[in-house]
Amino acid sequence: MKGSIEQELRNNGFVLMHTVGISMRPMLHERREQNLIRSPQGLPRANDVVLYRRQNGQYVLHRIIRSRGGVLYIRGDNCYLCEKVPADRIIGVLRGFYRKDRYIDCEKALLYRGYVWLWRLVYPIRYLCHHIHRGLWRLRYRKWK
Repeated sequence: MKGSIEQELRNNGFVLMHTVGISMRPMLHERREQNLIRSPQGLPRANDVVLYRRQNGQYVLHRIIRSRGGVLYIRGDNCYLCEKVPADRIIGVLRGFYRKDRYIDCEKALLYRGYVWLWRLVYPIRYLCHHIHRGLWRLRYRKWK
């Protein structure tokens, strides 16, 4: 399976696949949507969702936050820390996904673009709430220990 995604992208120029995990919630849910991933045409831009392979061989589908000097800073929508990824490790770019019987185009759908804008805008608030929640949980855990 490891080479089949890359091989299918090389042969067909696209691949349809499900996501596994929760890192792209609330946009993509585990094994629910069919994602259309295409081979990259040039360097992906900020806000694009890209498929890349980590050094351990794991495939990851996350959003580009920014790029500097051939290094992409990538983070899942449900994550709080960025990962530095060399641009040459990008395998594909999410162009759309099928939710139920509807296709959502990541380049043209205004609702999707609004979601990306809003989700990026509220990130500092989500980050702060996440750390407050973690701190309170740790205090509670220490108190009961």
